[in-house]
Formats: sequence, structure tokens, C-alpha cells
Amino acid sequence: MKRIVSVLFALVMLLATVGCNSAPATAPNTTPATTAPATVPATTAPEVTLPTFGGADLLLGDVAGWFTAASLEGSNTLVKLYNILADIEAELDVHISTFPVSTDVFSQAQPVLMSGEKYADAVHDYVWTMGDFWMANLLTPVSDLPYVDLTAEWWLDGAMEVTTLNGKTYGVAGDIYPAVEAAYYLFFNKNMAEDLGLPDLYQLVKDGKWTLAEFEKCIKAATRDNGDNVWTMEDTYGFCGPDGTIDQGFFVAAGGSFFENQEDGSVRISVNDADNVALIDKLTAILRDGGYRYNYSGGEDWIWTVQSGFASDKFLFCAHSAMATKWYWPDMSSDFGLIPMSKADENQTEYYSYADHNVFTLYVPIHANKEMAGAFLQTLGKRGHEELMPIFWEDYEMNLLRDEESFENFKMLSSQLRFHHLTTMLGVPNNGLYAGTLSAFINTMATPGSSFSSFYEAGIEVTRITMEELSAYFE
Repeated sequence: MKRIVSVLFALVMLLATVGCNSAPATAPNTTPATTAPATVPATTAPEVTLPTFGGADLLLGDVAGWFTAASLEGSNTLVKLYNILADIEAELDVHISTFPVSTDVFSQAQPVLMSGEKYADAVHDYVWTMGDFWMANLLTPVSDLPYVDLTAEWWLDGAMEVTTLNGKTYGVAGDIYPAVEAAYYLFFNKNMAEDLGLPDLYQLVKDGKWTLAEFEKCIKAATRDNGDNVWTMEDTYGFCGPDGTIDQGFFVAAGGSFFENQEDGSVRISVNDADNVALIDKLTAILRDGGYRYNYSGGEDWIWTVQSGFASDKFLFCAHSAMATKWYWPDMSSDFGLIPMSKADENQTEYYSYADHNVFTLYVPIHANKEMAGAFLQTLGKRGHEELMPIFWEDYEMNLLRDEESFENFKMLSSQLRFHHLTTMLGVPNNGLYAGTLSAFINTMATPGSSFSSFYEAGIEVTRITMEELSAYFE
């Protein structure tokens, strides 16, 4: 079998859920084997003279509307990105024609590409939309494009690992859209922490002592019934966060892995390893069975729950991406801070932040103008790093986060992102990669009284068969 690199066993982040819900015998392995560091060491890439293209049309598909928006009020970074695009047009002498794509971009692109016509020179979309293109062999490897330097500091190495197959990289993510913003953190309500007499959480982080054991102590102290023995929003809880997604966030942050890369480039299922099962058992006891988590009802608006519950001192912690500072709490009267999700224990040397399937990537369909696509991606990445990121960091430091400690944690975690190995196959119908792995994990965390082994055994055969089929497909 030709080596299938991590990417193919990407997520089916069937995290349909984005709602707030409700000492292992074997110490967990605290060094993730499934991911490369999120950022490559800074390199001084040799200056490359890029060609110009005589006013040619460069077709750019854009799912988010960032490159196409006429009005960008309220976002300094998007204004800068829009201006960068105009500068690239002048630098490369191209006319960038943007057009909207949906998350079902493959169904739009496939008939065009199969007819031999160009669909786009580059597509800007969520990383999970790439799976169908891979399976149909309709992507041009970015690593085969001229001018693109994948060792440059503006490309995220961890993201490229989950977009790489047989030594070829098919998608890039970086400073065009900072993945650190889509990663997960623990926001804590300072008012509640002070009232509860909790230790200095920032200092615990600095001292390397912010562990699952300390997290459990905090959420246990915060969870209180108002006396009526009925758990509602009138009570206080240790934490709230999107189901499924946030459980994975704790798992990855504490060193857990679903798949593991091998030296020969192949991938093996690792979630059933003893250390990972022990970690799942530990998380199950804390996140599922402890009673510290707010369990939202099906008819409830989870956005309202997150926004109002945390802001009104009902949740000590809210686990969410950094976007919550823009969406939910810009005017929150109670103060809040940002810290990492907990380490497994003090033996774990680093804190990690889980970057989920909503990270944006750039990929190049077949029949694109390779020269133009390569020059565009390289220029966009470089300009994003040099011109957009300073504005991004300033916005978080000066406007969105409340104190310097939070900003320091945010910056620190930008180099400690972990990209789930199950993030690129969501769009592929009926793939079985997740049945014995991610689905088993999510079902365990959502089903009181269940064990991981029962869900794992029920689905693992489908997962193994799918892995074998994919191996044969790419021989």
C-alpha cells in the first residue's frame, strides 16, 4: 500500500452539535503522536522573482465572502485582507474574479472539472470540504506548484499534515485566516473565580500546574443548586461548551489521539491504546458523569445559553473558540480571562489547543493555471503574515481580550495548535473512518452509563474496512 498520510483519516466531525450540554490506572501519553507542531520554525526563504500575467483572470472561490465583501465594517483584519487582494492584483498583474462557493462546493465543481474545464485557480473553504476532491483525484497538489515555499513561516505545519497524502500537500492554511482564532480555549468568569476563592488560574498555567485534576476541583466548587433540587439555568455550573467538539478539545489538549502516524507514512488506529482509553475514562468521569456541566434542552438556543449564561455568572468556564470574544461578550460586564484547556497532568510538558474542522484552507482544483495559482498563494501567504497578523494580534490585545495574561496565553497557544486527524473527510458520503474512533468517542461522552469499548467494538470493523479500501484506492 502506498503511504496514506494522516490526512486521509480526517475527521468526520460530525459534531453536529454546537450546543452546550451537559486517576486512570494507566497514565495517559501526554505527547501527541498524531500531529506535527502547528508552526514550522521561522525560515528565511530566498526571495523569488514572481512573474506577471498580463491582466489574466484569476478565479478565486470563496466560501466566507471575505474576499468578495464590498462592506467590511467592524473588522480591521478583513479590511486589510481585502486591501491585500487589491495589492496582489497590481503586483502580479492579474484580475482576481471572486465567486461564492458553498460547503457543498464539490457538487458545484465536479461536473466542470470532469468536463476538462477550469473551475477555479484556488478555493478558499473549510478544511473538511476537501475529502470529496481527494477521493475523485480532482486536486492539484500545492506542493507541486511553482513559487510556493511550504517551509515558510506563514504556513501551518500541523494543518499541512492533515492535508498531505503520499508526500504531496493538497491544501494550506496560515495567516490568511489565523487558525488560532478557530481553536478552543477555556474562558473563565473572574467574578465567579474570585467569589469562590479559587487559586490564581493564570499562575497555575505559568507554573505548569493547570491539569485536569485542578480543572475538576474548580468546576466542582462552582456547581451549586439553588435549593430546589431541580437543575436549571437558575443554578450555577462548572462549565458549558459545545458538545462533541469540546469533549474532543479536552481529549486532544490532554494528549489523546485517534490515529497515529507511522514512520513509513501509514496510519494506525490509536484511540484504543491503553493510555487513550484511560484518558477517555478520566474525561468521562469529569465531563459526562460529574454533574458539573450545563445540559441544554433541545429547544434551547445554545448561542443564547453561552452568551447569557457565562455573562450572567452562571458558568465558571465556557469552552469555546476565540470567536466568542467577538460574537458573544464584547460588552460583558463581568470580567473574563482566557487560559488553555487542561493538561493531563504535570508530566505533560506543553499546553495544546484543539483546532477544529472549521479552520479555513486554500486548495487548487485540477485544470487551474499552476503558475498563477502558485504565485498567488505564495504572495497571499507572505502578505498575510507581514501585513494582516500584526493587525490581528493588536485587535485581540487591545480590544477583545481583557488583560495581558489572557493575551500571553493566546499567543502561546498559537504555536501549540493540534489539528485533529479526522478533519478532512466530512464531506465524503458513507465513509466509515469514524465509526470505531470519533463516533465511538462522541457516543461515549454523550451516553450516561456507557463505556468506550462497547462503541469502539461496534464500529471498528467498518473503520478497518474503510481504511483498507482507501489503502487499495491509493496504491
